[in-house]
Amino acid sequence: MRISLVILLGLLVAGVADSSPLVGEADVGRHVFRMETLGGDFYCTAFAVEEKVGVTAGHCVLFGIVVRVGPYTLYTTRSFKAEALGPGRDKAVFWFGYPGRGLPLYEGPLQHGDKLYTEGYPAGVRLAMVCDYDAPTTAFFSAVLRVEAVGVMRCPRDLRGGASGSPVVKGGRVVGVLTHHISDERNVALFTRLSNKDLEEVQRE
Repeated sequence: MRISLVILLGLLVAGVADSSPLVGEADVGRHVFRMETLGGDFYCTAFAVEEKVGVTAGHCVLFGIVVRVGPYTLYTTRSFKAEALGPGRDKAVFWFGYPGRGLPLYEGPLQHGDKLYTEGYPAGVRLAMVCDYDAPTTAFFSAVLRVEAVGVMRCPRDLRGGASGSPVVKGGRVVGVLTHHISDERNVALFTRLSNKDLEEVQRE
């Protein structure tokens, strides 16, 4: 029996209403940042959503350290609310001084074959690609993933370490945050869906 290996995309390298304006693929990148340690070591990706709210993968947050998200310096214990409990429960939100409005959010349903755009910094190098949404209905996904919260997509190429925390975008709105890839020739990537509730929790802080 063939066993696929689920790999974290990060740490391998040392709510907006539907009426919000859409963001074109060409504009996504200006809301996406490298995450680095205070010493300048790159290890993950993050992005801005809503007003002054940032998002990354939960496993990218090491509490008790200072990190840089683009030009912003943050103390993780004070700034981040995170969970890293595996696919579908791997996300972090944080409050930072981002000016203006970040990427708008989409909480609606996804259909098999939907085109999803992602942009981030795998291995520290900016990379953008369009992937196909693949509903998590196989026995493997149903058995090991929280199906209601995880997204599955097939991409044209492998995503390397450091892509964790990248936005996954449909039609100009964020549907989730990229967290894992499955190590085989299918180039399958996993993302955690986001909700306005996630953003409101950090906005109230």
